[in-house]
Amino acid sequence: MQVPQLGEAGLTIESGSISLSTYEIIATLLMIILSHRDNVKAIQSSNHI
Repeated sequence: MQVPQLGEAGLTIESGSISLSTYEIIATLLMIILSHRDNVKAIQSSNHI
């Protein structure tokens, strides 16, 4: 849960709701990509076994 802290920091620096929403979108995409990669690795490792 470290990503929301980055969004709050970005909001504090730029002080704008648009920047906050941008950080939220980027954070969400990163979370999806990272979780997808972890799931793919888990599936591949389980298939190799």
